[in-house]
Amino acid sequence: MYRRVMIVTGDQSWSDVPVKYAMALAAETGAELSILMVLTPPLIAGMSDAMACTLVVESIMAQSEIVLADIVAAAEQTGLAYTTHVRWGNTADAVLRTVEEEDCDLVIVGSHACTWRGHRLLRHVIKKLSTSARQPLLVVTEPLEETYRGTSWARLLVVHDGSPEGAAAVRYACALAQEAALEVCLLHAHSLLQSSGTDPLRGAPSAEEMVTLTGAQTATTRVSNDVVPASGNTVTAIVETATDRACDVIILGAEPYRGWKRLVYEPTAEAVMANTTLPILLVNRLATYGYSWP
Repeated sequence: MYRRVMIVTGDQSWSDVPVKYAMALAAETGAELSILMVLTPPLIAGMSDAMACTLVVESIMAQSEIVLADIVAAAEQTGLAYTTHVRWGNTADAVLRTVEEEDCDLVIVGSHACTWRGHRLLRHVIKKLSTSARQPLLVVTEPLEETYRGTSWARLLVVHDGSPEGAAAVRYACALAQEAALEVCLLHAHSLLQSSGTDPLRGAPSAEEMVTLTGAQTATTRVSNDVVPASGNTVTAIVETATDRACDVIILGAEPYRGWKRLVYEPTAEAVMANTTLPILLVNRLATYGYSWP
């Protein structure tokens, strides 16, 4: 399914849950694990002393070596093939550069950060990677033990709202499902822009037409499929359908919206992450490059 999976980590503001998930997924799929640790020097007001700056950097490096050693030990214990990389600077830029150098086909990050700065950093990383990377971004939530189903994927929930990014997510999900013998559950929701009444899509098919069209498309992929028309609140429909259909991953389309469109779309993805223990796979139109219709 995946050849090389990248897990992004850093200092203690990054949870170890996505690291464990990445290792389990790599072991499950036979993928090589690329471990990327990104370090960002803290901004300390008034620190003009070169010695003090050096001590801070050395402290960060010492802590990162401990964290990386623990990750490597766990990877070796699991029997995974792995590579390690340590980068300084902007996290998103470091990931975009390294993921291309390593030729990875999936990037994994966590959705949780225990500090205000860490939370803002993760939001920026998730936004930039989900809209700029050729690889899909898997955002791993903090799982609750009683509802967490692990990394053995059997059924994918993909959300299609009639938009181009929704269509890209459907294509990716169906091609992935065909390759890995997975089931697909398609949740059809009205376009968020349509439902808000701010940007009606001229000539867009109705909800019923979208169900028929996408059902026919998935039939050509020779994978089991389940088409569900959504009603009511979009976030609630996504979360409840994922639970009712026992899905293992939720797949959403992602695009670099600006202005008022961003205000409509971004809170939806964040709300889904906040209300489910399932990982969220964010797919943009660039991320379909590795899969094609049969």
